[in-house]
Amino acid sequence: MRQALRQLSLTSAAFLAACVTVPTQQVDLAYSEEVFAPYKAKGSEIVSGQAFLRQQGGGVVVCAGEPVLLLPAAGPIKEAVTLSRKGVRPLAGKKTVGQTFYSDTADPRFAEVVRRTQCDAQGNFQFAGVPAGDWYVYTRVQWIIADAPQGGDLLADVRTTGQGEQKVLLSDSNRV
Repeated sequence: MRQALRQLSLTSAAFLAACVTVPTQQVDLAYSEEVFAPYKAKGSEIVSGQAFLRQQGGGVVVCAGEPVLLLPAAGPIKEAVTLSRKGVRPLAGKKTVGQTFYSDTADPRFAEVVRRTQCDAQGNFQFAGVPAGDWYVYTRVQWIIADAPQGGDLLADVRTTGQGEQKVLLSDSNRV
């Protein structure tokens, strides 16, 4: 009986969560050479880290195989991240910016400033040659239970100063 009530409670909570409408706001994804030029440079900094989430039963799932993005904390990217952290889904015109905070239909120059890598089997990642500046590290940790995706998107701030390696740990407190 107790387990049946718990299951009913979890099912109800999942149903109600699915019914919640996420507010949206348009973001102008205009690329600015002045804003993003410093992020194109080759730097001496290394940004490394690990990403994981804890399951309800205490198990740990890492971001193995998932892409990791190092995004400039500037201009429209900063605006989109700020909205996401407030629970608002950023929109680029009529297209959702999506989980990576920029759209492939955006100005192709964004590809010059957004750095990409991939989590290894243990959830570790590394970016080398990063210039000094403020950045966001973004990745996703997910798993499947009964055909339902679990997990979430993780985002952390990092400031590189050109003085060495910056380590970033993304976990439950970094969910967006």
